Amino acid sequence: MNKYFSIFAIATALIADIPLAHASPIHHYDQLRTQLFSGTPVTAIFTSAQCSTEGTSSKPAAPPPSITGGLAIRTFIEVPNTNIGFADKHFTIRPDGSPIIEFIQYRVMPDDTATVTIHILSPLTYQPLVPSKVYRCAIDNGLSFKTTPDE
Repeated sequence: MNKYFSIFAIATALIADIPLAHASPIHHYDQLRTQLFSGTPVTAIFTSAQCSTEGTSSKPAAPPPSITGGLAIRTFIEVPNTNIGFADKHFTIRPDGSPIIEFIQYRVMPDDTATVTIHILSPLTYQPLVPSKVYRCAIDNGLSFKTTPDE
């Protein structure tokens, strides 16, 4: 399964041109909420190796592949006292040349934990091509946030 997620890592590495040199870290759910609702640009950085993983099948979960990527949070939703959610969707190509859709869902909870769920879908049928992968992370340990002041 690593080959499917390696494409994600390459694609999200393109986020490197975001100026994080003057970024301020966000350490808690309430800080994240305050920054998002104030309109401050926030970047989320996901490092799978720092998270635990579980499969959606009955087989034991494999160790998480080592991927790191990020996104600027442009849209989000809050379910009060439950979570702040945001997502990313993009088309990409598998190493064998076949196209796929990667849909990544992020849920950040008030207890400073988060889940990152990666779905790989067929671009023709929108059916899953492999079981979804769920990562359980903590803020600053697998999923971190940085504000980027307008320059």
